[in-house]
Amino acid sequence: MKVPHEILVLLFDGVVMLDAAGPMDVFSTANHFVQRAGGQAPYRIRSAAYGGEAVRCTNGLRLQVDCELRAAGPADTVLTPGGPGTREALLQPPLCEELRWQAERGARMVGVCSGSFLLAEAGLLNGRKATTHWQYTGLLQRLYPRVEVASEPIFVEDGQTFTSAGVTAGIDLALHLVERDLGRELALEVARYLVVYLKRPGHQTQFSTPLQAQVDVEGPIGKVLSWIESHLDQTADVERLANLASMSPRNFARRFRQTTGHSPARYLTRRRVEAASLLLSNAHDLPMATVARRCGFSGAEQLSRSFKRVHGIEPQRFREQFAPSQHG
Repeated sequence: MKVPHEILVLLFDGVVMLDAAGPMDVFSTANHFVQRAGGQAPYRIRSAAYGGEAVRCTNGLRLQVDCELRAAGPADTVLTPGGPGTREALLQPPLCEELRWQAERGARMVGVCSGSFLLAEAGLLNGRKATTHWQYTGLLQRLYPRVEVASEPIFVEDGQTFTSAGVTAGIDLALHLVERDLGRELALEVARYLVVYLKRPGHQTQFSTPLQAQVDVEGPIGKVLSWIESHLDQTADVERLANLASMSPRNFARRFRQTTGHSPARYLTRRRVEAASLLLSNAHDLPMATVARRCGFSGAEQLSRSFKRVHGIEPQRFREQFAPSQHG
Protein backbone atom coordinates (compact mmCIF):
# COMPACT_ATOMS: atom_id res chain seq x y z
CA MET A 1 0.00 0.00 0.00
CA LYS A 2 1.24 3.47 -0.89
CA VAL A 3 1.85 5.62 2.19
CA PRO A 4 0.16 7.89 2.76
CA HIS A 5 -2.92 6.30 1.26
CA GLU A 6 -5.19 9.17 0.19
CA ILE A 7 -8.77 8.81 1.40
CA LEU A 8 -11.36 11.24 0.05
CA VAL A 9 -14.77 11.37 1.76
CA LEU A 10 -17.57 12.94 -0.25
CA LEU A 11 -19.96 15.07 1.84
CA PHE A 12 -23.24 16.77 0.91
CA ASP A 13 -26.24 18.37 2.58
CA GLY A 14 -28.40 15.67 4.14
CA VAL A 15 -25.57 13.22 4.79
CA VAL A 16 -25.84 10.82 7.74
CA MET A 17 -22.90 11.88 9.87
CA LEU A 18 -22.14 8.41 11.21
CA ASP A 19 -21.91 7.00 7.67
CA ALA A 20 -18.92 9.30 7.16
CA ALA A 21 -17.56 9.75 10.68
CA GLY A 22 -17.58 6.04 11.57
CA PRO A 23 -15.21 4.97 8.78
CA MET A 24 -13.13 8.15 9.19
CA ASP A 25 -12.61 7.35 12.86
CA VAL A 26 -11.53 3.81 11.96
CA PHE A 27 -8.88 5.13 9.57
CA SER A 28 -7.71 7.88 11.93
CA THR A 29 -7.44 5.39 14.81
CA ALA A 30 -5.30 3.16 12.60
CA ASN A 31 -3.06 6.20 12.03
CA HIS A 32 -2.80 6.67 15.79
CA PHE A 33 -1.60 3.13 16.47
CA VAL A 34 0.90 3.09 13.59
CA GLN A 35 2.34 6.45 14.64
CA ARG A 36 2.52 5.38 18.28
CA ALA A 37 4.65 2.44 17.15
CA GLY A 38 7.01 4.86 15.37
CA GLY A 39 5.67 4.51 11.84
CA GLN A 40 4.30 7.02 9.36
CA ALA A 41 0.55 7.59 9.37
CA PRO A 42 -0.73 5.23 6.66
CA TYR A 43 -3.80 7.30 5.76
CA ARG A 44 -4.34 10.92 4.75
CA ILE A 45 -8.04 11.65 5.19
CA ARG A 46 -9.76 14.57 3.49
CA SER A 47 -13.37 15.58 2.98
CA ALA A 48 -14.78 17.22 -0.13
CA ALA A 49 -18.10 18.57 -1.36
CA TYR A 50 -19.38 19.57 -4.75
CA GLY A 51 -19.18 23.37 -4.54
CA GLY A 52 -16.80 23.29 -1.57
CA GLU A 53 -19.27 24.78 0.92
CA ALA A 54 -19.98 23.53 4.45
CA VAL A 55 -22.67 20.83 4.59
CA ARG A 56 -25.45 20.16 7.09
CA CYS A 57 -25.86 16.59 8.36
CA THR A 58 -29.21 14.97 9.10
CA ASN A 59 -28.55 15.43 12.84
CA GLY A 60 -28.26 19.22 12.35
CA LEU A 61 -24.50 19.57 12.65
CA ARG A 62 -22.66 21.59 10.02
CA LEU A 63 -19.35 20.29 8.71
CA GLN A 64 -16.68 22.33 6.96
CA VAL A 65 -15.04 20.36 4.15
CA ASP A 66 -11.36 20.37 3.25
CA CYS A 67 -11.75 21.07 -0.45
CA GLU A 68 -14.01 21.39 -3.46
CA LEU A 69 -14.58 17.98 -5.01
CA ARG A 70 -13.29 18.90 -8.47
CA ALA A 71 -10.08 20.30 -6.96
CA ALA A 72 -9.38 17.29 -4.75
CA GLY A 73 -7.04 15.51 -7.14
CA PRO A 74 -6.61 11.73 -7.46
CA ALA A 75 -7.35 9.64 -4.36
CA ASP A 76 -6.55 6.04 -3.46
CA THR A 77 -9.91 5.48 -1.77
CA VAL A 78 -13.11 7.45 -2.35
CA LEU A 79 -15.90 7.02 0.20
CA THR A 80 -19.50 8.03 -0.50
CA PRO A 81 -21.67 7.99 2.66
CA GLY A 82 -25.45 7.88 2.58
CA GLY A 83 -28.39 9.92 3.75
CA PRO A 84 -31.50 11.64 2.37
CA GLY A 85 -29.20 14.07 0.57
CA THR A 86 -28.15 11.40 -1.91
CA ARG A 87 -31.39 12.12 -3.80
CA GLU A 88 -30.27 15.69 -4.52
CA ALA A 89 -26.66 14.63 -5.08
CA LEU A 90 -27.81 12.25 -7.82
CA LEU A 91 -29.14 15.25 -9.73
CA GLN A 92 -25.65 16.74 -10.05
CA PRO A 93 -24.02 15.14 -13.14
CA PRO A 94 -20.57 16.63 -12.39
CA LEU A 95 -20.52 14.70 -9.11
CA CYS A 96 -20.88 11.36 -10.89
CA GLU A 97 -18.31 12.48 -13.45
CA GLU A 98 -15.83 13.06 -10.64
CA LEU A 99 -16.54 9.60 -9.19
CA ARG A 100 -15.91 8.02 -12.60
CA TRP A 101 -12.73 10.07 -12.97
CA GLN A 102 -11.45 8.80 -9.61
CA ALA A 103 -12.32 5.19 -10.47
CA GLU A 104 -10.62 5.40 -13.86
CA ARG A 105 -7.42 6.39 -12.06
CA GLY A 106 -7.55 3.29 -9.89
CA ALA A 107 -9.26 4.58 -6.77
CA ARG A 108 -10.92 2.09 -4.46
CA MET A 109 -14.60 3.09 -4.45
CA VAL A 110 -16.50 2.66 -1.18
CA GLY A 111 -20.24 3.22 -0.76
CA VAL A 112 -21.83 3.26 2.70
CA CYS A 113 -25.60 2.82 3.03
CA SER A 114 -27.42 4.80 0.31
CA GLY A 115 -24.04 6.12 -0.80
CA SER A 116 -24.09 2.99 -2.98
CA PHE A 117 -26.66 4.78 -5.17
CA LEU A 118 -24.04 7.39 -6.08
CA LEU A 119 -21.65 4.69 -7.24
CA ALA A 120 -24.46 2.99 -9.16
CA GLU A 121 -25.52 6.25 -10.83
CA ALA A 122 -21.92 6.75 -11.94
CA GLY A 123 -22.02 3.29 -13.55
CA LEU A 124 -19.35 1.93 -11.22
CA LEU A 125 -21.47 -0.98 -9.97
CA ASN A 126 -22.61 -2.25 -13.37
CA GLY A 127 -21.97 -5.99 -13.56
CA ARG A 128 -20.84 -6.03 -9.95
CA LYS A 129 -22.27 -7.35 -6.70
CA ALA A 130 -23.22 -4.65 -4.19
CA THR A 131 -25.40 -3.94 -1.18
CA THR A 132 -26.98 -1.03 0.66
CA HIS A 133 -29.25 -0.50 3.66
CA TRP A 134 -31.88 -3.27 3.77
CA GLN A 135 -34.68 -0.71 3.30
CA TYR A 136 -33.29 0.32 -0.09
CA THR A 137 -32.02 -2.90 -1.68
CA GLY A 138 -35.22 -3.31 -3.71
CA LEU A 139 -35.04 0.28 -4.94
CA LEU A 140 -31.38 -0.08 -5.87
CA GLN A 141 -32.20 -3.17 -7.93
CA ARG A 142 -35.13 -1.49 -9.69
CA LEU A 143 -33.24 1.69 -10.54
CA TYR A 144 -30.02 -0.06 -11.56
CA PRO A 145 -30.87 -3.50 -13.00
CA ARG A 146 -27.29 -4.06 -14.15
CA VAL A 147 -26.17 -4.21 -10.51
CA GLU A 148 -26.27 -7.58 -8.72
CA VAL A 149 -27.85 -6.44 -5.46
CA ALA A 150 -27.27 -8.59 -2.36
CA SER A 151 -29.91 -7.79 0.24
CA GLU A 152 -28.49 -9.54 3.30
CA PRO A 153 -24.69 -9.02 3.73
CA ILE A 154 -23.48 -6.15 5.90
CA PHE A 155 -20.83 -5.39 3.28
CA VAL A 156 -19.77 -6.66 -0.14
CA GLU A 157 -16.41 -6.57 -1.93
CA ASP A 158 -16.26 -6.88 -5.71
CA GLY A 159 -12.98 -5.93 -7.31
CA GLN A 160 -12.19 -2.32 -6.48
CA THR A 161 -15.71 -1.53 -5.30
CA PHE A 162 -16.88 -1.97 -1.72
CA THR A 163 -20.42 -1.34 -0.49
CA SER A 164 -22.02 -1.70 2.91
CA ALA A 165 -25.36 -1.68 4.66
CA GLY A 166 -26.48 1.24 6.77
CA VAL A 167 -24.78 3.32 9.43
CA THR A 168 -22.68 1.11 11.74
CA ALA A 169 -22.00 -1.37 8.91
CA GLY A 170 -19.72 1.32 7.48
CA ILE A 171 -17.48 0.77 10.51
CA ASP A 172 -17.32 -2.96 9.76
CA LEU A 173 -16.40 -2.22 6.16
CA ALA A 174 -13.71 0.29 7.20
CA LEU A 175 -12.23 -2.29 9.59
CA HIS A 176 -12.18 -4.76 6.69
CA LEU A 177 -10.25 -2.25 4.58
CA VAL A 178 -7.76 -1.61 7.39
CA GLU A 179 -7.28 -5.37 7.68
CA ARG A 180 -6.58 -5.61 3.95
CA ASP A 181 -4.17 -2.66 4.07
CA LEU A 182 -2.37 -3.13 7.37
CA GLY A 183 -3.12 -6.60 8.70
CA ARG A 184 -5.59 -8.35 10.95
CA GLU A 185 -3.90 -7.55 14.26
CA LEU A 186 -4.03 -3.81 13.71
CA ALA A 187 -7.66 -4.00 12.59
CA LEU A 188 -8.55 -5.87 15.78
CA GLU A 189 -6.62 -3.33 17.84
CA VAL A 190 -8.61 -0.53 16.24
CA ALA A 191 -11.87 -2.41 16.88
CA ARG A 192 -10.97 -2.88 20.54
CA TYR A 193 -10.09 0.79 20.94
CA LEU A 194 -13.38 1.85 19.39
CA VAL A 195 -15.18 -0.62 21.69
CA VAL A 196 -16.62 -2.49 18.74
CA TYR A 197 -17.90 -5.67 20.37
CA LEU A 198 -17.04 -7.96 17.47
CA LYS A 199 -15.40 -7.42 14.10
CA ARG A 200 -18.24 -8.69 11.92
CA PRO A 201 -17.50 -10.50 8.66
CA GLY A 202 -19.11 -9.22 5.49
CA HIS A 203 -21.23 -12.33 4.99
CA GLN A 204 -23.03 -11.71 8.27
CA THR A 205 -26.61 -10.82 7.53
CA GLN A 206 -28.03 -7.32 8.08
CA PHE A 207 -31.01 -9.00 9.74
CA SER A 208 -29.95 -9.97 13.25
CA THR A 209 -32.18 -12.91 14.16
CA PRO A 210 -32.37 -12.02 17.90
CA LEU A 211 -33.01 -8.34 17.09
CA GLN A 212 -35.89 -9.24 14.80
CA ALA A 213 -37.43 -11.30 17.57
CA GLN A 214 -37.25 -8.79 20.42
CA VAL A 215 -40.87 -7.67 20.04
CA ASP A 216 -41.95 -10.22 22.67
CA VAL A 217 -39.04 -10.17 25.10
CA GLU A 218 -41.29 -9.97 28.16
CA GLY A 219 -43.65 -12.81 27.17
CA PRO A 220 -43.26 -16.59 27.14
CA ILE A 221 -41.65 -16.53 23.68
CA GLY A 222 -39.17 -13.96 24.94
CA LYS A 223 -38.24 -16.31 27.78
CA VAL A 224 -37.50 -19.04 25.25
CA LEU A 225 -35.48 -16.69 23.04
CA SER A 226 -33.33 -15.70 26.02
CA TRP A 227 -32.80 -19.36 26.87
CA ILE A 228 -31.76 -20.14 23.29
CA GLU A 229 -29.10 -17.40 23.33
CA SER A 230 -27.44 -19.02 26.36
CA HIS A 231 -27.89 -22.63 25.24
CA LEU A 232 -27.15 -22.75 21.51
CA ASP A 233 -24.99 -25.82 22.07
CA GLN A 234 -27.83 -27.83 23.63
CA THR A 235 -30.52 -29.97 22.02
CA ALA A 236 -33.66 -27.91 21.67
CA ASP A 237 -36.62 -29.57 19.95
CA VAL A 238 -40.10 -28.07 19.87
CA GLU A 239 -41.27 -30.10 22.85
CA ARG A 240 -38.46 -28.85 25.07
CA LEU A 241 -38.93 -25.24 24.02
CA ALA A 242 -42.71 -25.49 24.45
CA ASN A 243 -42.19 -26.77 28.00
CA LEU A 244 -40.00 -23.75 28.76
CA ALA A 245 -42.83 -21.51 27.56
CA SER A 246 -45.44 -23.57 29.46
CA MET A 247 -47.37 -24.03 26.23
CA SER A 248 -48.49 -26.92 24.07
CA PRO A 249 -46.08 -27.70 21.20
CA ARG A 250 -48.68 -26.72 18.59
CA ASN A 251 -49.58 -23.41 20.23
CA PHE A 252 -45.92 -22.68 20.92
CA ALA A 253 -44.89 -23.28 17.30
CA ARG A 254 -47.68 -20.95 16.10
CA ARG A 255 -46.80 -18.18 18.57
CA PHE A 256 -43.09 -18.55 17.87
CA ARG A 257 -43.59 -18.06 14.13
CA GLN A 258 -45.83 -15.04 14.75
CA THR A 259 -43.14 -13.45 16.92
CA THR A 260 -39.97 -14.28 14.99
CA GLY A 261 -41.13 -14.91 11.44
CA HIS A 262 -39.46 -18.33 11.58
CA SER A 263 -40.34 -21.82 12.74
CA PRO A 264 -38.44 -22.84 15.90
CA ALA A 265 -36.19 -25.15 13.87
CA ARG A 266 -35.34 -22.49 11.27
CA TYR A 267 -34.70 -19.87 13.95
CA LEU A 268 -32.33 -22.20 15.80
CA THR A 269 -30.46 -23.03 12.60
CA ARG A 270 -30.00 -19.36 11.68
CA ARG A 271 -28.80 -18.47 15.18
CA ARG A 272 -26.35 -21.36 15.20
CA VAL A 273 -25.03 -20.37 11.76
CA GLU A 274 -24.64 -16.75 12.93
CA ALA A 275 -22.70 -17.96 15.98
CA ALA A 276 -20.54 -20.20 13.78
CA SER A 277 -19.84 -17.27 11.42
CA LEU A 278 -18.40 -15.23 14.28
CA LEU A 279 -16.29 -18.12 15.55
CA LEU A 280 -14.95 -18.90 12.08
CA SER A 281 -13.98 -15.29 11.40
CA ASN A 282 -12.41 -14.63 14.82
CA ALA A 283 -10.94 -18.00 15.89
CA HIS A 284 -8.97 -19.34 12.95
CA ASP A 285 -7.31 -22.25 14.76
CA LEU A 286 -10.49 -23.74 16.21
CA PRO A 287 -11.19 -27.18 14.67
CA MET A 288 -14.36 -27.29 12.57
CA ALA A 289 -15.78 -30.07 14.76
CA THR A 290 -15.33 -27.83 17.82
CA VAL A 291 -17.05 -24.93 16.07
CA ALA A 292 -19.93 -27.27 15.22
CA ARG A 293 -20.23 -28.57 18.78
CA ARG A 294 -20.10 -25.13 20.40
CA CYS A 295 -22.84 -23.88 18.09
CA GLY A 296 -25.19 -26.83 18.58
CA PHE A 297 -24.58 -28.84 15.42
CA SER A 298 -24.20 -32.61 15.57
CA GLY A 299 -20.92 -32.42 13.68
CA ALA A 300 -18.94 -30.68 10.96
CA GLU A 301 -21.09 -32.19 8.20
CA GLN A 302 -24.34 -30.78 9.61
CA LEU A 303 -22.61 -27.42 10.15
CA SER A 304 -21.46 -27.42 6.53
CA ARG A 305 -24.93 -28.18 5.15
CA SER A 306 -26.65 -25.54 7.29
CA PHE A 307 -23.94 -22.94 6.69
CA LYS A 308 -24.11 -23.34 2.93
CA ARG A 309 -27.90 -23.09 3.01
CA VAL A 310 -27.73 -19.74 4.83
CA HIS A 311 -24.57 -18.14 3.38
CA GLY A 312 -24.20 -19.94 0.06
CA ILE A 313 -20.61 -21.05 0.72
CA GLU A 314 -18.87 -23.78 2.72
CA PRO A 315 -17.72 -22.81 6.24
CA GLN A 316 -14.09 -23.64 5.41
CA ARG A 317 -14.14 -21.28 2.44
CA PHE A 318 -15.78 -18.64 4.61
CA ARG A 319 -13.01 -19.04 7.20
CA GLU A 320 -10.27 -18.80 4.58
CA GLN A 321 -11.53 -15.37 3.55
CA PHE A 322 -10.74 -14.08 7.03
CA ALA A 323 -7.49 -15.95 7.69
CA PRO A 324 -4.59 -13.65 8.72
CA SER A 325 -2.51 -14.78 5.74
CA GLN A 326 -5.08 -13.27 3.38
CA HIS A 327 -4.48 -9.69 4.45
CA GLY A 328 -1.66 -7.32 5.16
